[in-house]
Amino acid sequence: MRSILLLLFIVRLTPFTIECFLQNASTNKILIKKKNLRTSFFIENRVNHLSLERTLVLSAEKSSNNVSKSRFMNKCIAALTLGCMYIFGIGSRPNNDPQIFYVPAASAAVVASPDVGLKEFLVKDGNEILRLTLPTSLPSSEDPEALGDIGRAVQQNIELVRLRFEQVGYSGKPIIWNSAVKNAVKARSLIDSSQMMKDITPDKRKEAMKLIEEGRRVLDGLVAACRSQDIESTVKLQEEASSIVFDIRLLSLPSGSLPYNVPAVYASLPQLRGRATVECTLVKPKGKFRLDDGTQTNEVKLTMIIDGYHSPVTSGNFIDLCLRKFYDGMPVTAQELIVKSGKPNGDKIDGFIDSTGKKRTIPLEIFYKKDKAPTYEYTSDDDMRATESFALPFQAYGALGMEHDDEDPNTASSQFWFLKWDQALVAPARNTLDGSRACFGYVVKNQDLIGQLSDGDKISSMKVVQGVENLYLKGKKVV
Repeated sequence: MRSILLLLFIVRLTPFTIECFLQNASTNKILIKKKNLRTSFFIENRVNHLSLERTLVLSAEKSSNNVSKSRFMNKCIAALTLGCMYIFGIGSRPNNDPQIFYVPAASAAVVASPDVGLKEFLVKDGNEILRLTLPTSLPSSEDPEALGDIGRAVQQNIELVRLRFEQVGYSGKPIIWNSAVKNAVKARSLIDSSQMMKDITPDKRKEAMKLIEEGRRVLDGLVAACRSQDIESTVKLQEEASSIVFDIRLLSLPSGSLPYNVPAVYASLPQLRGRATVECTLVKPKGKFRLDDGTQTNEVKLTMIIDGYHSPVTSGNFIDLCLRKFYDGMPVTAQELIVKSGKPNGDKIDGFIDSTGKKRTIPLEIFYKKDKAPTYEYTSDDDMRATESFALPFQAYGALGMEHDDEDPNTASSQFWFLKWDQALVAPARNTLDGSRACFGYVVKNQDLIGQLSDGDKISSMKVVQGVENLYLKGKKVV
């Protein structure tokens, strides 16, 4: 308590003392760099009393004998302050410049910038997130070239072309075009590397070589389009190139395998070892969906990519329920930020009942960008990792989240939701969803129609149209 009161006293005293020094700077030749002063004081901010003492000594040595009473009193007050600070042990930070008096900025007031995308750009498209997070190397937070993952380096450079134009603009901005040219040229150079064929098995090499040759052709066109500042051709070729490189990288990943081991305690739960595509058909018993072309319909189809690479247990549980037709005919509940479904009508038990007659639950499953495997059962707050970033963040319209009881993160069963992402309401890496709920994929087609869903609308069907061969139960393929 005495230390706090003393700091408050110093806060009140310091500006007055320095003002007096500045008024006599021409006589005393005291160099005080005012730009280093800080008016925001925190308990962590410690006044550099050693530096101030040296400043006062320098002032005394260079001052004239005609010292006014006010200056003498100010020095006495400053000396008294220093003595109190020595007694209380406040301030021990070294300063190499004896002529500078400063209060260091509060470290507690500076929060590290979150990693929410690629370099300085925010990635907010589900398709793009899935391309960038394909685990051809882990952790995804590290430089892919340093890890020897040339494919991911090519992918990043291609995605940067799009991100620059989306978030900075292109019209009348030659610097942005020049940066896009550099990214396109870098991607074109890297795709010639023999490392692009790394980990691709002999039976897939012919297909990979064909894709690489096609990628070279498209990237040549992308470089030319960027140099001529042709935005329409650039956008078209960028999308084509990103898809081709993604397909090449996908060939390097073995089917039905993960780059890590899921804890044995979850062996009895379904696991998706890879990705799967689900077609979700939604119907409106009342009203119509309004399509982009102006037409209206009471039935629409959403394409969902379920990512078992980063959430094998959560994704496996969801795909298993889709195959069981568990969601067919279920109503949806629309809220401000989410559209929820998966709660059985009239059932006393809120979730899926397995063959044992009990509710099947799954643990909370989170994959941090810095990690090489998911973390289970603990929220990021409980795990003291709330400031870290995630491989599958809730920062895309149509992100898929698994619901659980607020009191226990390990009670998820069948309820899930579509996220109606709004950057103003769900800040990237700074929201209550990331780290507390499991994201297990994204809607990648017709996701804009989620905003038109309302209470009473229904899921007509959930069909697994691709990747069902990646579903395993107790170490064996389910299908």
